[in-house]
Amino acid sequence: MLANQTNNWVAEWRRVIEPQQKDLRNYPRILAPKQLVVVWRSGEQCGASRLGTVGLGGLFLKTPKPSAAGSTVELVIQVSPGTPGTDVRTRAVVYNVKPGEGMGVKFVQMRGEDRLRLNQFLHAHMNK
Repeated sequence: MLANQTNNWVAEWRRVIEPQQKDLRNYPRILAPKQLVVVWRSGEQCGASRLGTVGLGGLFLKTPKPSAAGSTVELVIQVSPGTPGTDVRTRAVVYNVKPGEGMGVKFVQMRGEDRLRLNQFLHAHMNK
């Protein structure tokens, strides 16, 4: 009985002292296929980069010089490179910055047809 109380106390203590990292995403993300490229612009910065993860709510853009948190980013996601009419255009805000690695962005504006293309792409790659 004492062992159970001790285990419960230890579990409760860990819950209190260990940092909680709650996933606040509204949509699941997938690991982006290696061929997926995004062309982006934020103020004076621009580039073409690979993605880490992507979902209907946002993505992680790999870049050695990410924009500052709160910055607006214009994105063109090439979901099917070389196929006309398959790009997804969106505007996003930088929410998470990892210096030297990249930035997590949240989509804030996307046309319906772009959202549909992104959704189709995600469903096609969800279980791969």
